[in-house]
Amino acid sequence: MRLIDTAAELSALAERLATLSPHSRVDWSDSWTDEDMRDFMAESLRRPEAEESEESHLKPGDVVVSVLVGAVETKVRPAVLIASDTYLVERPDVLVGILTTKVPKTNTSTDCVLMDWQLAGLRAESFFRAYILTIHRSELTVIGHLSSRDWSQVRTCVRASFAL
Repeated sequence: MRLIDTAAELSALAERLATLSPHSRVDWSDSWTDEDMRDFMAESLRRPEAEESEESHLKPGDVVVSVLVGAVETKVRPAVLIASDTYLVERPDVLVGILTTKVPKTNTSTDCVLMDWQLAGLRAESFFRAYILTIHRSELTVIGHLSSRDWSQVRTCVRASFAL
């Protein structure tokens, strides 16, 4: 796939996501500057086709970026891959929980602050929210991986979210 085709595909995806509800809009910010967006797009387009097999090497705890539907708006945002190894082997989609730079208004058992956000490839202090989404793995760009202490906290939040 040519680089220009990949950029057009990402743009078309954003436009489709924005039509999910009459009140939806795509906000490309979430504390991302124009330079951040250029870096993200360049990195997404720079990946050689040989690296596309990397999609099958996704791991629980990976930090990814994609166009994701949030509770209020659709935008490019980071997330944490929370699907199990079994899920990742058997399915083309993945489960993610969103990350945000906005401090949660109330402290809940399903939110946590990431202590090692810089090591995970994030640009600002970030919080995990147990807002769980399913997305096709081809729509993700891996930017890092959570530290063991952050991954442990995220797993605790996810467990608190489900009646298992």
